[in-house]
Amino acid sequence: MQGVCKWFDPKKGFGFLTTPEVTDDDGKTRDVFVHWTKIQMEGYKKLEQGETVDFDLVWSEEGKPQAENVVRGPGASDQ
Repeated sequence: MQGVCKWFDPKKGFGFLTTPEVTDDDGKTRDVFVHWTKIQMEGYKKLEQGETVDFDLVWSEEGKPQAENVVRGPGASDQ
């Protein structure tokens, strides 16, 4: 699945992604939680606002969307 980083706080180690593929019962887009441990990259694991990523969608026990196996999408820099 592809999404865009809505925001990511590197100090706290988490943030949220957006994708039109994840919606609630009313059709509103839901944010997808992402933790730094789920980012697949070398070095310091963080995302930049607006960055395109590919990820696997999983659901928490509480029914909230979460990202796993997060990788930078096409055209992303390796900073």
